[in-house]
Amino acid sequence: MGASMAGVFATAQNLALMGVADTDAGAASNAMNQVGGAVGLAVLTNVFVAVGGGAGTGGYVGVFLVAAVGLALAAVIAAVLIRVDPADAPAKRVAVSAH
Repeated sequence: MGASMAGVFATAQNLALMGVADTDAGAASNAMNQVGGAVGLAVLTNVFVAVGGGAGTGGYVGVFLVAAVGLALAAVIAAVLIRVDPADAPAKRVAVSAH
């Protein structure tokens, strides 16, 4: 369920931000981060309760295991699916000091 939710939310964020002006992109992206954090917390809370949270450390072990597996899976998916064409990459900017 978590993997499919990650795919849905990433796609939803892209669709939601597609028509946003550059000047408003930061605020819109922050809203999506808030939603993602809330959903992630809800999923991990459900795992905690399902594993037996409150009775010892079993709930915490389950939550950290699920979070670690989700993070590893997200890293693999990102490494495989995200491709940047060098022609589309922004040019490197050199910082100039005003001393």
